[in-house]
Amino acid sequence: MAGMAYTALRIVREEKASESDRKMFIAYFLSLSAWALFTSLLAIRNFYVDTSRLFTMDLGTFVPFAITGGFLTNKKARRSLTEWIVNVPLRQLTWVHVIRVAAIGAILKMWKGLMPAHFIVPVGIPDFLFGLSVPLMVWLVFKKRVIGKGVLIAWNAIGALLFFPSMVLLYLSMPGPIQVFTDGPSTLEVFQFPMALVPTFLAPLFITIHSAAVYQLSRSPANSGEELLMEGRYIMNTKKETKESEPPPKPSWFKKGRSRI
Repeated sequence: MAGMAYTALRIVREEKASESDRKMFIAYFLSLSAWALFTSLLAIRNFYVDTSRLFTMDLGTFVPFAITGGFLTNKKARRSLTEWIVNVPLRQLTWVHVIRVAAIGAILKMWKGLMPAHFIVPVGIPDFLFGLSVPLMVWLVFKKRVIGKGVLIAWNAIGALLFFPSMVLLYLSMPGPIQVFTDGPSTLEVFQFPMALVPTFLAPLFITIHSAAVYQLSRSPANSGEELLMEGRYIMNTKKETKESEPPPKPSWFKKGRSRI
């Protein structure tokens, strides 16, 4: 997140954005950071563990979305966020998901009998495999250029959808009205710090990044890997084009005559 924030701020500065746009953009990232700190404090105090507050964890999941939605309702903030979405390199929006291989830790805990299979098998393992797929997607899309934006859009959609089953499954072994599994390990650790940051901050953040990538791809005129390759070659070879010879419209991840991917 910090890396993308730095990149976005640099891009906004290069584009000579207004001072109000820069302030709005910074306010958005500070708001998300404040929520990350606050939900961490709640988790440390075992706020989410209290089973009398059913689905409190899910309510926490929607806070980052509410923050983003609140900023998007403001015209100036929407312009600043759109500037970030269309200018942050698509390669960066893809690489960030490699962090999800950290789900291997939860898989190992299931293997040791410390976390339930009903949660790790449909949630943790697919998330880990998705993280493993990141280098392959980067190689196929940005190196070999054999995959078009349709596949990349589908890949981002799958990555976002993988998070949603956890919103119910994590309660099935916790005391409460929807408890199904009473024997064996529970998902208690997911409600505690630091794992509570996954459903209340990291998962919404990843979904937002997926949405940003899909929006950026939907604005691109390229459809196939070959078109991406040809556009990339054209722009790199016309770096010093004069204003009298304007190149055709560029995809959103290329900017100022250099590849943005």
